[in-house]
Amino acid sequence: NSNCVVLRMRDAVIPAQGTEVAEQLTKLKEDLEYVRFFPKTEKYISLFSGGEDAETIDRRNRLRKQIKANIVAAAASGKDLEETGSEDDGLLDLSDDDFFAAGTSSDEADADDELTDKSI
Repeated sequence: NSNCVVLRMRDAVIPAQGTEVAEQLTKLKEDLEYVRFFPKTEKYISLFSGGEDAETIDRRNRLRKQIKANIVAAAASGKDLEETGSEDDGLLDLSDDDFFAAGTSSDEADADDELTDKSI
């Protein structure tokens, strides 16, 4: 019966897809941990833009291991691990962060949004 063959083929494909989905979910959870619990003492290294050289990848991997160890240590001690963006941080000193250096990514004179265009 051809229906039996289709079902068997479908059953064979589902576990492979399920494994891929599970692996992708694990990677996404690790990315979320990286963002949520990134050490406040370190300069943030983006996961999603730039820096695909071997040194940056190595630093990310070392930080991932450190974050995992911090999560395990916090769980073992019964304490919650403080998230990177905790509301109790107060105002952050952004003077050393080159992302917030003088200048903007868009010139106000070229702004086409009426909320940011100061020529109106």
